[in-house]
Amino acid sequence: MVFVFWRCNLKKKYFYKLFSLFLAAILFSTIILIDTSTAWAATDDLKYTSQYNDYSSRWYYDHLDKEQQELYQAWVDACNDALVTDNDIAEFQNIDVYCIDSQKLTSVSYAKAEETYLLLRLDNPQYFFLPNYLLHITYPDGSEEAGICTYPKFADGKLRIATKNKMFKTLRSWQKQIVKAKSVKSKMCKMHDIIIKKTSYDYSITDLNNDDVDMSQSICSVFLDKSAICYGYAATFSMLCNYNNIKNNILMSDCHAWNRVYYNKSWKYVDCTWDDLDMGEFQAWDYFLISRSKALKADEQYEHIVSEWLKQYIK
Repeated sequence: MVFVFWRCNLKKKYFYKLFSLFLAAILFSTIILIDTSTAWAATDDLKYTSQYNDYSSRWYYDHLDKEQQELYQAWVDACNDALVTDNDIAEFQNIDVYCIDSQKLTSVSYAKAEETYLLLRLDNPQYFFLPNYLLHITYPDGSEEAGICTYPKFADGKLRIATKNKMFKTLRSWQKQIVKAKSVKSKMCKMHDIIIKKTSYDYSITDLNNDDVDMSQSICSVFLDKSAICYGYAATFSMLCNYNNIKNNILMSDCHAWNRVYYNKSWKYVDCTWDDLDMGEFQAWDYFLISRSKALKADEQYEHIVSEWLKQYIK
């Protein structure tokens, strides 16, 4: 499904139109199989360490029901292993899909599995290899499985680990700058400014069937390409907040992604995308720690109205 993304800066009175894949509208494949075949499974002895867990949140996990939490945790275990081991991930049924782990859906509907996967991604931006689609496997007897996949390029274990090491080396260098800030607000300001200075908004997306389009909505685009669209900005800001123990969420509307942070006993919005004017060293803070009402008032395109399905998880 293709959506039109609009990026606007009301102060400058300009609008940019581009095509992208919207994160919330995950592309799902339905495959009829007779034999169960999980392409790759997590090892029993996980080598995952807290250094990566520090970049994650459990906000959305805590708002899931018990059955969804079990599914979420099974996928997290597999993702943790993929993050720290160089195991190659095999192609699934020769369809250019590389499945990290699949789970039978006995007490969770496929619709709820979709939501669980999306919320897992929102909580865990460090899983840079997760794409915007979930594998849906149906069987003749009516049973179903849902499988999490990787971008095809990261099925190569050595490339996946090399990419992770490169990105987290950059993250650590950023953190050395952030930790020098004295207050929570100044830390968030430093995060906001680093992301904007290091990243350009990606107006070049035209080929919607290219993996690079999908990755423009992941942290890969920020750390590797230095060019991203809204989810790339929001995911990177969320990672830094998580690491610095600042309560936050990634929020999504039907056409946009941004952050909210808990500051001074209330939720505030931060939108690094809309503050990135791509004007060199010039920085804008029009969408830094603003109230929801202020964001909506300034938002002629209704881009900061949270998607209906997500509202139940942010209360």
